[in-house]
Amino acid sequence: MSTFHFKYFSIKQDDTAMKVGTDAMLLGSFVDVSNKYRALDIGSGTGVLACMLAQQNSNLIIDAIEIEDKAFHELVYNTSNSSFSDQINPIHEDVLIHNPNYQYDLIVSNPPYFEDTYLSEDKERNLARHVLDLTPFKLLNLCNQLLSEEGDLWVIIPSKNVNEWQVNAENLGFHVSTEIKIMGVPGRHVRSIIRFSKQIHPKFRYVFVIREANGNYTNEYKNRTLEFHIKPPIR
Repeated sequence: MSTFHFKYFSIKQDDTAMKVGTDAMLLGSFVDVSNKYRALDIGSGTGVLACMLAQQNSNLIIDAIEIEDKAFHELVYNTSNSSFSDQINPIHEDVLIHNPNYQYDLIVSNPPYFEDTYLSEDKERNLARHVLDLTPFKLLNLCNQLLSEEGDLWVIIPSKNVNEWQVNAENLGFHVSTEIKIMGVPGRHVRSIIRFSKQIHPKFRYVFVIREANGNYTNEYKNRTLEFHIKPPIR
């Protein structure tokens, strides 16, 4: 069994196309869940983000939505066997038709990417990794409808797509309140974590480095993920 063990929960990932990775670890550790009460995790996969958010705020109720069958089954297994089962609602649905009778004050997503690469023969992996129907504009437009006026949207996206996301977001009335440039190693910008808000907030920007030039994790990364890992990662 392929299982990723965290300090307070475990993630079974035998059948899902996308395994627990650095992107989810960083996004889950940076999202500000303070004073939030209802969240939506778009493309929840195995539920790692949902569990990380629930761990940080016991008052937060999370709708974890996943379209792919195998990932959804592991999402249900992981969340129901965690200490946060009463906080997380797994939903097997296409997010584009998700229509709750309430709004969220927090939405998080590690969205699909690699839209300019060839599709593989693995349909589940394609759903998880490729921009098919869920374009940045469609996702942002959906979040604009689902978010409350005080709500925040947190995403992690490839560095080359940051400008596209920001332009689309601004056209819909969002404001960038946080941007964290993620460096794989010093000087190599690979991802950005962005917090989009409907309200205007002071802008918070900084650079975060995952690994030293020698390949070892930085102290910055170890400290950031300390509350989730059973022990700090070495390499």
